[in-house]
Amino acid sequence: MRNEKYLASMAAGKWILHRSYLEACRAVGHFIEEEDYEWGCSSILNVLPGINAQQRKLAVSALRWRKFLQRQRETNNSSEGAFSGWKVILNIDQARDAGFRRLLQSGGAKVFPGHSPSMYKESSHLFADFSKLKAEDPRVNVVEAAAQKVNCLKPEYIADYLMQDPPPAMENYCLPEAAQYLQNRLEPSKCITSCKRKASGDASVVKKSRIN
Repeated sequence: MRNEKYLASMAAGKWILHRSYLEACRAVGHFIEEEDYEWGCSSILNVLPGINAQQRKLAVSALRWRKFLQRQRETNNSSEGAFSGWKVILNIDQARDAGFRRLLQSGGAKVFPGHSPSMYKESSHLFADFSKLKAEDPRVNVVEAAAQKVNCLKPEYIADYLMQDPPPAMENYCLPEAAQYLQNRLEPSKCITSCKRKASGDASVVKKSRIN
């Protein structure tokens, strides 16, 4: 299921295994190698014909992130996750805030405790959903944040970033108030499909992590 625990494990590069792994370990009396039981490997997917496309994508994404982050740790001696380098401001309803915060932190993101203007210069991402906020809830100034080159996005981007390869274009998740600022930072000819440096030599960059 696409729930917090699964996505957090994926973001952290954890092993996600089919339950048959425990049965195989019990049969021999000790822990065995995990690869043949990893959720997303062909040996598991081939014997589970009933899973749907969404479940298959979740499984394959978990395998991809685990391998990628393992390589990163072996190369850089680092324990960072899928959201490494992200410095995040959250402005969503209280019922979902804690779950998103845990998910982002599991993937190595730094999540600020609030959303004051003083944090904009330090932030790389802002995720906001005003539709579920109460009238009395404070709201971040999206225009001011975007002017400081913060990527102001809908929360849906977080899960889709984990599940899609290559990662989805941020402009497809851009908050309406920030669209003009993001547009100005993209090449006119590629404003829907990519996030690259502007050909005019503009030094501003939309930073998008890639999985190699």
